[in-house]
Amino acid sequence: MSSANVLTPTAPPEPYPQLQPDFRMQKINEISAALNSEVSHYRAVAKKYKRAKTFVKLSAAGFTALSAAFSSASFVSALSVVGLPATISLGGVGGAFALT
Repeated sequence: MSSANVLTPTAPPEPYPQLQPDFRMQKINEISAALNSEVSHYRAVAKKYKRAKTFVKLSAAGFTALSAAFSSASFVSALSVVGLPATISLGGVGGAFALT
C-alpha cells in the first residue's frame, strides 16, 4: 500500500468540541435579570406608598378626633376662646388630609 491511499483523521483531537455560548440563552438571562431588578424596585416603591398611605389615614383620623375634642370642649367649658380657633385650624388640616 502506498501512502497516498492512507486517509488522515479529520476528527477533532478532543472528544467533545468546545461549544460557543448560546447567544439566545445569554440574552434571555440578561432580560430575566433586568425584570427581576424591576420587580424588586417596584415592590419597594409599593411598600413605601403603603406606609405613606397609612400615615395619611392615621393623621386624618387624629386631627379629626382632636377637632371633635376641641369642639366639644369649646361648648362645655371656658375654653371657647382657645377651642374655636384650634377647631377651625385642625378641621382644615384634617379635611386636607382626608382629601389627599
